[in-house]
This record gives sequence, structure tokens and C-alpha cells, in this order.
Amino acid sequence: MKRLLFLAVLVCLLIAPAAALSLDFQDSGEFTSYVSCVGDGTCAYFQNKTGGNSYITTTGGTNEFVRNTDPSATTYASATILYGTFAAGGGGSAIRGYDAGGATLFSFYMPYAVATTSPKRVEIIVTGGVAKMYINGIYDQQSGVLATNPSYIGFGELAGTGYWDDIVYGASENRYIFGSPEQGYFIKKDMLNPAASGFCFANGTIISSYNMSTTWGFGDSNASQTVILKEWSSGLNAATYTTPAGSQAGSINWAIYDEIINDPTMPYGYYITTIAGSGTQSTVIPYVAMGATVAFDKVTYSRGDTAVVSWSVDGGGYWDTATYSYRLDTLDVYGNVVDTQTVTAQAGSKNVAFTTSDSLGVYYAVLIATPISGGDDIWMNFDTCELTGYLVFTGNVYDAETAAVIPIANVSIVQGTTIYNKVTSADGNYTTDAAFYSGTITLINVTAAGYQQYTDSFTPLDAKTIGLNFTLLSLTPTHTGLAIGGISRDTVYGRPIPLVSVTAANATHAESYSVTGNSVGYYEIDESDGVFFTDDRCYTVTGSKTGYGSASYLKCVVAE
Repeated sequence: MKRLLFLAVLVCLLIAPAAALSLDFQDSGEFTSYVSCVGDGTCAYFQNKTGGNSYITTTGGTNEFVRNTDPSATTYASATILYGTFAAGGGGSAIRGYDAGGATLFSFYMPYAVATTSPKRVEIIVTGGVAKMYINGIYDQQSGVLATNPSYIGFGELAGTGYWDDIVYGASENRYIFGSPEQGYFIKKDMLNPAASGFCFANGTIISSYNMSTTWGFGDSNASQTVILKEWSSGLNAATYTTPAGSQAGSINWAIYDEIINDPTMPYGYYITTIAGSGTQSTVIPYVAMGATVAFDKVTYSRGDTAVVSWSVDGGGYWDTATYSYRLDTLDVYGNVVDTQTVTAQAGSKNVAFTTSDSLGVYYAVLIATPISGGDDIWMNFDTCELTGYLVFTGNVYDAETAAVIPIANVSIVQGTTIYNKVTSADGNYTTDAAFYSGTITLINVTAAGYQQYTDSFTPLDAKTIGLNFTLLSLTPTHTGLAIGGISRDTVYGRPIPLVSVTAANATHAESYSVTGNSVGYYEIDESDGVFFTDDRCYTVTGSKTGYGSASYLKCVVAE
């Protein structure tokens, strides 16, 4: 019987960024930490002092661009140009790609007449070694064949001033971004004085008694979509907004007095802006009653640390034990309570211990008043911290051909002297509980009876939960006649990539055959596809998918 030849390295090792960035510039730290200015002009951060949108500007000389500070090979970037200020008939916006050394790989020009009619969402997609620019989802222009994928992508001006916001670098799997108001701002419904309610600065001063604005931007489609303002932990929708067809960027003025403050069904908590199913949301906007202060003793903690949370409740009716009972809850960003303690004093502090199994990310310490006579919890105030340092791997092990999960697969992850060994559950799942770190080489070994062993090594990029699935090849694969097959994986963590377009070609003999991989990255080209490979002939196998780079390998078919 003729056997299936699998690729040893496997086709389509697709380039992903070293660190995806989504920058809505509602925090000045995003400007100072993640982007830099190149050219002979200047770049500046604009903070809206009246609760509106913040953004960055590029202005000055004959060319100035803001670009990512950290070089990371990327196949996707996007930004919203709010508007531009140019002399009629001169100047305009431009987008450039640079290699790791800062040399320009491509430059796209956007005339002033386009850039001044805004906002517009500009996207750069690198595929097949070519960079393409889209404006509001519509193809505009493309580069020649690039020598390498860009390490930096800059947005700016050839002359004049551009106003840029909501930049995404490298997040090709998720091109949505939502900009909340400035960090520290919040919505208030005062528990004693309803007239003192509204959208507030961090110091409690009311910006607006009625409205709050957010921005949105997305790729993939310029069809209308529904943006939702919702309370995160309960999932209750406060309001919806339909984006205009033909646009990929804009802003929303939420009527929060009617939609949240004056609606008794909307709970205190933290609110986000999102599109259902997008997988991305804005940072949270707290909705609180005030009348108290809450504070963690540190900004960040590691697993196993003990945080000290202090509080102080104001007098004048805010501290009233005959009317309310009080407690201090610590929650994760999904609303799960990880610690709760009764509060019996107007001021004090409590210890909150983070366990070695707590998920990394943001946590909230919330001082809550509950009416003794009955009624909903009142969030008086809260503070945030972040649990960092360790990372978690979680995912499933799959059969390449059937895409079914593999139970009782052995997953071994080793990082220095830290070893995690786990047999997958009946649903093929595993989740690590070992103390793994970012920035340290990690070894992977996955085995299962009847399957080829899978090994890999990589250096984790971020201290967070990383989804890491594995797809295993059968020791006795099925096929018809001579065949070429394998698994498409990314180059960052070796994760299988679904639905990759794979082509096997031999230019000398004018042969070219294509298939699409399955949901767990597996592809196979054989006689069932009407393909009859020639024994002892070599083929260039290429994998490609929108939003990724592509890779090609020469593989020869040999009958056994």
C-alpha cells in the first residue's frame, strides 16, 4: 500500500507578532510606553479634559510618523484617522512599513481629500509577501513583493497634521477595538443624593449628568454591526448602537442617565463596550455610588502574595449600620468573587490572599452596601490591581483527521526545573497549575496511544493565560494513493491554525493542487481530491491565510 507522506516541519509556519497591541489612547501611558515618533516632525498626545476622546497627533515637518516602539514582525496593523489638517492640494496622510533596522519597506499615500473626510479606518494586511492597504474595508493599494515582513508600521503625514486613534498592531485574529473614556473616570449614582449623579472625573467632579462617549473601530467588514454597552458580570445590556454601513470607525454618545442611572434594572458594577462575538471589549467603566474609598496596597501582585485592602466610609448617612450591611468583595474581571469579608468598622483594612491557582489579570476590591430591609447591592467604590508573574497554559488535544478531542493524552510542559505532567480529561482538556514564567524557554511533549509524538520549544511572551491546543497525527493515517499532508501551525507557540489554504505545486510540470485545512489545522491532498502525484517528484507546498504571513517548503513524494 502506498503511504501518506507527512511534512516533517509541517507547512505554513505563519508569522505572528511578538506582542499584539491595542491602543485607544485613553491612557497617556499607552503613548509614552508603546509608540514613538520618527521623521522630521513631532508627535503629541492629546488628553480630552472634558471627558471626551483622547488621541495622538502627527504634525510639523515634511514627514512624521508614529509607530510601534517594540519591533515585532507583524502581518496586520490598523488605525483610525479622525481627520487631517492640510493645505488644499498639498500634503496628506501616509502609512509606512519598516524593517527591523528602520529602513522603509513600503509607503502608502492617502491624499488630503480622503484623509480630511473622516473618521476612516485604515488597515494594513501583509499576505503572500505583499502589503495591502484597505480604507473602511475597501482595497486601496498594495506594495511590491517585500524582502521581509515589517517590524514597525507607522501612521502619519507627509505634510500638515493628522489626528490618529485606536491603533491595533499585530492582532490579526482580532481587529476590533473599543475606546473607553479616560482611565479613572466613572459613572456615579449617589446612594444619598441622586442629583449628584452622572459621568465623573476621577476626583468625582461631574463631567455630564446625561452622556458618556466611547469610540469603536473594526476590520474584516464595513457592514453595519451592533455595539453593546453592558454590565460585564451580569451580562445585562444597557444600550445598543448600530454602526453605519460603509464605515469601520466612529464614536458613540451613550445616554447613560436614561440607559443606566435612571433604570433600576441596571446594577452597579463595571460596564464595557463590545460587539457580541468579537472577543474584544473596552476597558471597564465603573458604576458606583461613592461615599467611600478603597485601595490595594500595591498595583501588582504575584500568585501566592497577600494583598492588603484598606477602606474608609464617609459619614453623613453613608456609614449607617442600621440601614445597610457592608462587605468587601474581591472579584476577577468576569465578576467571579474570589474573596469576600464582612466589614463592621467605618474604616480599616483586610488581607486578601491570592492562591497559586488564581488566574492572572485584573482584580477588583469592591466595598458593597446591602440594604438590610431588602434591595440590590450598592457598589460604593473600588480599586484595581493586577496579578502578574506566572502564566497558565490551557487547551485541548485533537485528532488531526477527525478533529475529535483525544482523551488520556499525555501533556508534558517543562520550564527549567518546573515540570507539569497531565493526562487530558475525557473532553481532551488540560490546564496547567505549575508556576511558569514569561521570557523563559519552554519545552512541550505530547503523546497519545496510536499517534505520533509532538514536541516543540518556545519562549512565552506574556504572563497571562495562553490558549495552547495540540493536534496529533495518527500512526496509521488514512489516504487514497500518494498524498501530501500535515498540520499548519503558527510560529509563536506552534498552535494549529484552522482553515489554511494549502497548495502543492511543481512549476516544471505545470502542476498545482489546493485544499483547505480543517478546524484543527490538518490538511491532506490525495487522489480523493482528484490529485495524482508522481512518485519521486518534488513539490513546493505553500500555506496561506488572511492576516498571516505565508511559508513554503519543498517536499518530495515517495511511494512505499
